[in-house]
Amino acid sequence: MKRMPFALLAVLAAAAGAPLRAEPPAVSTAPVRLGYFHGGRTNLLYRAFTHGCFDAAGVGVELYSKAEIREKGFEKVPRDAWYEGETVGKATGVQIVDRVARGEFDGGAIGEASFLDAVARGEPVVAVALLGHQSTDKPGHAILLRSGVAIRSPADFRGKTLISRRAGPMDAALLREFVLKLGLDPDKDVKILPQVYEDEAESLLKEGKADGGLFHLLTAKDLIERKIAYIYRPMDWADPQMMQALLVFNRDFLKRSPDKVQRIVDAYVDRIAYERALPDAEKDRSGVKGLMMAEDYQGLSIPTFDPVPKVRPEVLLESERLLVKHGALKRTLDLGPFIDNGFVERAAARPVPAAPAACLAHPRLPFQNVVVLGWDGTRRERVRALLAQGRLPNLARFVAGGKWLDMDVTSGETATKAGWAQILTGYAPETTGVFNNRRRYRAIPEGYTVPERLKARFGDGITTVFLAGKLANLGARGPHKVCVNCERGLWWDEKLFAGGSRVPRSRREILSMDSEPYMETKKHVDEFAVGLGAMDRVGGRILEALDAQNEKRFFLFAEFEEPDEMGHVYGEGSPQYSDALVRLDAWLGRILQRLKEHQLAEQTLVYLVSDHSFGEGRRDHMREPRTILVTNDPAVARGKADRLDVAPTLLDRYGFDLKAVTPPLAGRSLLEED
Repeated sequence: MKRMPFALLAVLAAAAGAPLRAEPPAVSTAPVRLGYFHGGRTNLLYRAFTHGCFDAAGVGVELYSKAEIREKGFEKVPRDAWYEGETVGKATGVQIVDRVARGEFDGGAIGEASFLDAVARGEPVVAVALLGHQSTDKPGHAILLRSGVAIRSPADFRGKTLISRRAGPMDAALLREFVLKLGLDPDKDVKILPQVYEDEAESLLKEGKADGGLFHLLTAKDLIERKIAYIYRPMDWADPQMMQALLVFNRDFLKRSPDKVQRIVDAYVDRIAYERALPDAEKDRSGVKGLMMAEDYQGLSIPTFDPVPKVRPEVLLESERLLVKHGALKRTLDLGPFIDNGFVERAAARPVPAAPAACLAHPRLPFQNVVVLGWDGTRRERVRALLAQGRLPNLARFVAGGKWLDMDVTSGETATKAGWAQILTGYAPETTGVFNNRRRYRAIPEGYTVPERLKARFGDGITTVFLAGKLANLGARGPHKVCVNCERGLWWDEKLFAGGSRVPRSRREILSMDSEPYMETKKHVDEFAVGLGAMDRVGGRILEALDAQNEKRFFLFAEFEEPDEMGHVYGEGSPQYSDALVRLDAWLGRILQRLKEHQLAEQTLVYLVSDHSFGEGRRDHMREPRTILVTNDPAVARGKADRLDVAPTLLDRYGFDLKAVTPPLAGRSLLEED
């Protein structure tokens, strides 16, 4: 959903007579440090953080969590890339509470069992707001059974091995309660494996070492869709509302900085109001933990957030009784001194904000995926003329919702090999070894291209796709020979020019080449296909690649050989050249639509680029540097680009420290202002 500028919201608010701060209040100097675990019960707090809601309320916030559940230390949660993955943000509530108690964190997001444990230990924490919680009618947990395990009566559970995931003690208590409600003894009739990591749980099920267990929605959906397990029973043997998270603060910090806490709660409440007001069709259902606002799957749903998120002592007492019953707590507790609902009450008593998000537009909004579409040999002026004629409606809409940049070539030839090598690496020819199409090129050194760097950094956490209509200029062959003065369609392959060239053998200039530019790249890309030919084949492969994407993030590069091929055959001023751009526009529309259909549009950055321009009315592109870059990336800060800037921009977007990239990049990130 595209956000209105803050100034425009202010005008609309004034017209409606609603109060609104003319500008955000000054941000308090020292940021508030919050411990954080990443999950469905906390993701709205995370979105308030990434979308700048706390900044808009005048308070700086830093989130801290663990990159991996088995690690000991905490790290700052990044704000400019989605904090996503099966293992990220897996800090436990007890770990967060310990650091809040010591003053290392000012507060944190913790689960109900961790809060009750903190109260039992007398830790100096106070709960000020309810975060996400499950609903009675649509729980987020269920008992799953391994595919092939049949249960016809409760007695069939005898001898079964059940998993309780790595979490607080509430999961284990709920699993034990389920067994009790069956009329069985959880200590004698079944074997419960407690505190099992999610990756280990999958292995145990697949290997037949476990028969089932208690799982939350996202894990359940994944296991079901891969036919590893099925839902036996959504959680109805206990009140699902007990599964909740709380925003807590150190008691001393609360006394010292009540204004900061109030601003945080205000921003959180406003973000809840904003998301609840969204039309259902606009609520994210991508399955990406930090993004998703809604999900319904076989009777399960993600946690909900109350419009007035007051901590509910009566539900906490129900959790307490269950934990005491199953030995996770030793005694009942006095929760009163550890709860303060005053901050939420004051937030709810304010006039409804005219700007529902109460957030400043954050220029580096997190994203998940990148699609780079290459229109080979696109002349900037021809595209502008077709836009003015209304012949490129999809590009026009894309420009209106994004940014158009005049992109120029300032180093290297205006040729296909050199152009795409520069775009995909950020290096001049002296570094890549790719100078031109025929006479001087080699394999780009291993690890220099964007997809290779992404694969090295994210490993199996990212899918990389490399598609191209052209063959030789984006090829991956090893040693081969070329005829640099043979016909255009024959020069690149000895099998072709040896028997088909009209250039006499005695006059052919034959060069032996070590390899084509992407010989090394191909080894590190998940899907590599070049020489696909005309745009319909390339476009079809793009759609297939998008259809195949799962919850893993992806990077997709696709080069269309048009309009370049039409320019060489018919000339840049021909109807065929313009028609190729019109047909590419239609493919742009199909690709953007497919992203929407898969609920990927909001989390995918699209860059439409070209490697070089084309000579006006000519059939070549020698010394033609004026081309285009169009993107929906809101973080792009400049109005002009260099061909060398594309790769640094992509790496910057993925969180790379550009100063640490070796060899040093020749271009500049477009996220940097002039």
